[in-house]
Amino acid sequence: MPTHARLENERLLQEVERFRQRIISATRDYADILEHREEQVKAAEARCGELAGQLERVRADLGQCNEDIGKLKGDNSMLQSRVEDAASMLTDRDTLEQTVKRQHGAIEKLDRELKVARGQVEVKNEAIAKAECAADFGGGWIASQIEELTLKCAGTTQLKLLFNEPWLLQTSHMRLRGDVPADREANTLTPLPGGKQLVLMGGHSRTHDDAGRDVAALSLDSLQWERPEGARRDAGMHGHTATSIGRRLVVLFGLRGEEASSSASVLAADTLRWAPAAARPPAGAAGAAAQEPTARLSHAAACVRERVYVFGGMTGEGLLLGDLWSLDTDSMQWAQHATFGAAPAPRKGAQAGGAGACYTAVSGNRLFTLKPDLHEALHELQVGVGM
Repeated sequence: MPTHARLENERLLQEVERFRQRIISATRDYADILEHREEQVKAAEARCGELAGQLERVRADLGQCNEDIGKLKGDNSMLQSRVEDAASMLTDRDTLEQTVKRQHGAIEKLDRELKVARGQVEVKNEAIAKAECAADFGGGWIASQIEELTLKCAGTTQLKLLFNEPWLLQTSHMRLRGDVPADREANTLTPLPGGKQLVLMGGHSRTHDDAGRDVAALSLDSLQWERPEGARRDAGMHGHTATSIGRRLVVLFGLRGEEASSSASVLAADTLRWAPAAARPPAGAAGAAAQEPTARLSHAAACVRERVYVFGGMTGEGLLLGDLWSLDTDSMQWAQHATFGAAPAPRKGAQAGGAGACYTAVSGNRLFTLKPDLHEALHELQVGVGM
């Protein structure tokens, strides 16, 4: 029994020794594995550091790329604008080429007319030379003819390209007959219906004190000035406007004597006599005060659909105005208008004209348009040439 226990004890000791050796071997293996893992972790940490550096560099590169993309977008927008400008220029060039081709025959025709006109000038020059040779024998009539020919030869003919079209511009000088008005400024010169007569009114002359009272008519057929009987004003006026409407001339405001006026006068185109211009009160407004513009001069006026539109001007005290009024020429009633948009600044000395349903005012190198019926804004158009 003791022997058996001893043998069992030895066997157990051997088993323990084997387990101890196995544990030692496993411990060594685990130590090697742990060391290998630590090396792998250190390598991974180093790799992570490298990747973090690469990430920073990528972020920096990405920021630079975003900046480059922004610059490229700006360059692309600029190039796109240039492409559009180039396309517009190509379109303009094609349009101009078509216009030139279309007007080539007209240019040749105008050139022939120019040659003919030059020939006529040469003929007139020869006639002047002959008339001067005979002046000593012909008296006053020949001198008058010489003066007429001299005025005609003072004219010019020029071929110019305006609005992409060829124009033959002719300037002629003619001797006026009759009671020719004195030199003046701040007057009006208005065509009558039919285009056969021009009516001159008022103005300021440095040589004739009463020139502002003048009313004279010029026949464009005979170039004869006439002074209509009964049309002469009681007091001088200048800085006014005279607008042709149907068979009437509506004369507004101006400086009458020494004071600015707010009155309206009507001159009958058929008889060239002054007609009553009293305002008729509107229906249902009995006793109501009539609305009238401030007295002014150097304003702009134009007719649009039987109404005279007045803009701006200056008071007698020198205050510039920028309001817009219209006069109903049937009832002779005034109405003030509110406009929208970029309205022109207060000014004097502007010119206006009616084009269909449009009111147009020109001042300096600016053009303003208004469509009263549509209640649109008074728009400003910058034009390319000074006036």
